[in-house]
Amino acid sequence: MAGERLSKLTLRVSLAVADNTRADQTQEVRFLFAGAWVSFYRGAYPSQRQFIVPDPDDVQGEYVMQATTNLIAVLKQQLVKTGLAYAVSAPRDLGLDLFTNWPRVEFDIEATDYRVGNLDFANTYTGTPNGFQVVANLSAITPVRVLTRVVPAGIYGSATGAIYLTAFEGTTGTYTYTWGDIGPAGAARTDLKAGTYTCVVADASGASTTVTLTVVSDPRLDVVVNQTDTTITLTASGGLPPYAYAWDDGPTTAARTGLTLGATYACLVTDARGATRRVTVTLETYRYYWSQNPATFDFDAGDDYRLDPTTKPNLSFLCQVFVEPDYLSGVFVPVGPQLEQPADAGGRTRFEVSALLDAYLREHLPALASPVAMERADPLFRRFYLASGQQYGTPPLPEALTNARQHYVLLGGLSQEEAAAGAWFAYQAAARPFLTWEPDYQDVLPGQPVYLYYQHLGTGAGLELWRRVLPTRVEQRLATVADARRLEVYCLRVGEDLPAEATGFEVWVADAATGAVLSTVRHYQLDRAYYPQPRFFLYTNSLGGTNVLATTGDAKRTLEVKSTEAPRTQFDSLLGDTVVFDRTGAPTLNVASGRRLRQQVVADQDFLLATRVTLLSGGFYWPGRIKPATFVVRDEAEGLASLAFDYLLPVQRRFSPRLPAVVASGAALAPIAGGEGAQP
Repeated sequence: MAGERLSKLTLRVSLAVADNTRADQTQEVRFLFAGAWVSFYRGAYPSQRQFIVPDPDDVQGEYVMQATTNLIAVLKQQLVKTGLAYAVSAPRDLGLDLFTNWPRVEFDIEATDYRVGNLDFANTYTGTPNGFQVVANLSAITPVRVLTRVVPAGIYGSATGAIYLTAFEGTTGTYTYTWGDIGPAGAARTDLKAGTYTCVVADASGASTTVTLTVVSDPRLDVVVNQTDTTITLTASGGLPPYAYAWDDGPTTAARTGLTLGATYACLVTDARGATRRVTVTLETYRYYWSQNPATFDFDAGDDYRLDPTTKPNLSFLCQVFVEPDYLSGVFVPVGPQLEQPADAGGRTRFEVSALLDAYLREHLPALASPVAMERADPLFRRFYLASGQQYGTPPLPEALTNARQHYVLLGGLSQEEAAAGAWFAYQAAARPFLTWEPDYQDVLPGQPVYLYYQHLGTGAGLELWRRVLPTRVEQRLATVADARRLEVYCLRVGEDLPAEATGFEVWVADAATGAVLSTVRHYQLDRAYYPQPRFFLYTNSLGGTNVLATTGDAKRTLEVKSTEAPRTQFDSLLGDTVVFDRTGAPTLNVASGRRLRQQVVADQDFLLATRVTLLSGGFYWPGRIKPATFVVRDEAEGLASLAFDYLLPVQRRFSPRLPAVVASGAALAPIAGGEGAQP
């Protein structure tokens, strides 16, 4: 056992050197260690040069310490050959001998062996031991044996464990107990928490045994809360099964259904040993977060922690974000690493996760000539939830994460001022606007695509899209959705298939069962004036919807050509004097919007800030971007409002016109006339 010594020999070597000849300083001492003689010499003769005592005249009084250092070096070389465990102390200067007035230095050699009888002390050579003294010779030290009994702590975190030690054998029968955690000196320890404890049990001979014991406990009782809509399911782990569930309002099952949104439910979970864990769940109404505004979630350890923070030492909060990449698939994937933040002095913290969510969203560009008047715009939103929990203890241990906060994230965001004010959700609930900042009364062109985006704020219900055609006021039900879930976003096509006599139309969304209007009512006036080249720009607004800007002014198309070239080393009569490596053209449309209402030009700031703009022209989508510039959004000196901008199209490296789509297999197509279908 570690720390036990079955035999020990301690020699004290006192080296005294008189001021005489080297021959008088020569001596041999031999010891029998582990069946082998260990001999060492000092002296001036060639056969005795293992170590040399310096001449006093050469070292000017330091010869005694130097002689001792030489002796120790030789002794270590000899002892290492035996394979014994030994220790040699540093030399000690004893000053001058009282009788001889000689300098004296001494050091100790202690050899130990774990094999009984491996040291033969009786045969130690003692012919001329000059200065060597056996100060300890224990050839039969009885090892210390220890019986142990460990009592588990039981409930996690409780100080109910114990360790009982019983020492026996040894040489003297008197034992000491030294605990590594500076616990009380004794053979019994009680009121212990789970952990590892070490004790050195020794008797008076110096023999000792080190015991390391582990007090175990049940795993921490954890409860995972899973919330979906009006259902709560508790899943207990750790502790000692089985588990009992006692809800404050009576039920004793782990799962609850048909609960009330906004209500709070509490349950006490108890394991078979009596460990308890209380969980409180508030059925939050699912809300949504803008992907380009802070998405913050607050966590709180509660009032009990604030009363006594020592109940959860080293407290921090854990958070993992899970996103559903394919809507309604039910498969949520973790996004990024598990986050950890320390609790503040009040046991609170806040996580901000918008950067993790924005990457899963993209703009929604309506398909051309789609027959669906009301379709769910899946790219604009995602479901996500947070798995959260606490970590505490010494050392800190994480608890099982709880999945209790499932929400939606929607592409877009508010200005910094409005996001900080936090008034959007109250405004949306009261006004039920479409996801756009454009005014409710607009002029549109015949044939202009008109899109609205509606976010359903109610619970599951059927939706209907209605249009009232003016001046006849005939109402048309354009589309129906059988079961719209709360917070889903729908793209509405409202400007297609209008009667020839129509002068305008109004649009709204209604409840399919009751007919109640669920949205604001949008009003459109048809502008039937002649415009030779109208263009329609689709852009993603700050609320995620797709707006359409119709321009009726004249446009100018330019092509900025750039070339990468180099001079030829030698003129060629056919190739000239320049090598052209590459030529590119940057096409630009200089566009004027034509007459627009002042409130429309103000709302056009959303268009100028859009990160995605697509031109619809000639039955094709043309991707591009708005050239950064300074725009006039309001000029009080001008009578009519308008907007002028440059639309940068993708760089050209080769010229090809847009080829027409083949409608029917084998149908004959006329060749493209020069200049047709090239650029909008």
